[in-house]
Amino acid sequence: MEYTSKGLRKPQDGEPARVEDLNFNSDLLNNQAMGAFVCTSTTRPTGGNRWVGQIIFEEDTNATYLYDGTGWRSIPLLVSSVDVDGLNGFTSSVRLNKYSDGMIDIVGNLQGTPTAGSPTGSGFTMLSLPSGYRPSNSFKVWVGCSTPSSSNQRYIGFEAGTSTVTCIWSGGISGSTWAQGTAGSGAFMSGIRYRAQG
Repeated sequence: MEYTSKGLRKPQDGEPARVEDLNFNSDLLNNQAMGAFVCTSTTRPTGGNRWVGQIIFEEDTNATYLYDGTGWRSIPLLVSSVDVDGLNGFTSSVRLNKYSDGMIDIVGNLQGTPTAGSPTGSGFTMLSLPSGYRPSNSFKVWVGCSTPSSSNQRYIGFEAGTSTVTCIWSGGISGSTWAQGTAGSGAFMSGIRYRAQG
């Protein structure tokens, strides 16, 4: 018995046309009517029943995978999104996209004129993350609001398990504030990716 590139059984010359093969092909096409083969984590297609580019959805894990010719690769699915407003002078919002693998992407940039007066080292709150979108690890990312140097580096700080996202400084001039005007009017957050807690 030979198979097509999409896993359908294809009887050859001299082989009988069997109802079993017809039913197999019908079931395969039916399971993939919505674009993905429905199975479980223990009944994934194997051998000639799988092909490069095939997508499966596991009912028992709610996970989606792509076969790349050597193995099944996870395809994270968007499971929820939320828009979060900026604080302390940031009048715009960013979107938090949460995926099935637990990763969160920040889409958009904060715009506005941040409140001045925060001293070096203490920073101020830029965002408040809702439950389910808080980071599993603490980290900081340069926000690009001013050219980084040994004396003036501005970062966004994320603290594990907390809702507060803070503008912080590393080094900096004593008593300096968040730069206002063009250079300090936006925090470039698109491209920040982190793993959600829990």
